[in-house]
Amino acid sequence: MANPAPQAVLDEKVDIEYRQFFVKDEGFYEAEETPDLEGPADGEFLSTGADWIVIVSGAAYHVATARIEAWETAPSRQDDAWEISSDFQFTCTTGRLAVVTVTMGPASEDGITIGPLGKYHGRAYSKGRDEAQGQFMDKYEIDDGTEQYLIQFWPA
Repeated sequence: MANPAPQAVLDEKVDIEYRQFFVKDEGFYEAEETPDLEGPADGEFLSTGADWIVIVSGAAYHVATARIEAWETAPSRQDDAWEISSDFQFTCTTGRLAVVTVTMGPASEDGITIGPLGKYHGRAYSKGRDEAQGQFMDKYEIDDGTEQYLIQFWPA
């Protein structure tokens, strides 16, 4: 049986600052205490906590594309179309997510509802990381969209 389409999709252009960006649940901002966001362990490109995901880029200060998808069930793996991937667990307090830059806030006014509050499985993919780093080393600037991300969520 063919894999169904995602229930919801958000496509964003995100400013990468300090080699990272975030995906945050609206509940992150409503918490009484703002948690410290911990970067990924060596060799990983993302880390998670309640209401947040930190994604580390291959290069600093450029514009990447990020697509978030909400699924009813686990989507088929797409490893052949991407350079790296990481599976993760995610807990959110509202189910409404946004792509967020380090210093400038949400990438846009758009957001995505992945479902109700609760626990989710997730999978993130990335490509163009080495190319972005190479462009920076060669010319100190990176073409917009060189680095790309796909982040998928489905209920746990």
